[in-house]
Amino acid sequence: MRVMYKGYTPPKVTNGDLRVPVTFYKSISDDGPYPTVSTKAVFTTLCDLYDSSLKDIEKIDTTNSKHIVSLNFRHPHEDYNIEHSDKFKILEGLYSGIEFDVEHFSKKSDDKEMLKVVGVSYAN
Repeated sequence: MRVMYKGYTPPKVTNGDLRVPVTFYKSISDDGPYPTVSTKAVFTTLCDLYDSSLKDIEKIDTTNSKHIVSLNFRHPHEDYNIEHSDKFKILEGLYSGIEFDVEHFSKKSDDKEMLKVVGVSYAN
């Protein structure tokens, strides 16, 4: 008798895994006589923060980055539409106070209710 094994299924992400607070920001331009650019906090959530995989790093294609992080969080649907021009800050831990640029985002392949975001910081 031959036994067939199913492929690997990654563990489901639960609310207990989402424990790191993150805030996303959008750039706001003032078109007055002295144009300025400021940032506005538009969305705060809890995420699962982890080291970027080689696949994530290859998508970024950058050599001068200081930090590269990947995070997963529940898809906000209409509450927030993420864009490549957005920035985010992780509000605790090792990356506290560092501003990241959104370089890549997509729905997770195994769980369509989760968003995966790869961010890059060029700060010193």
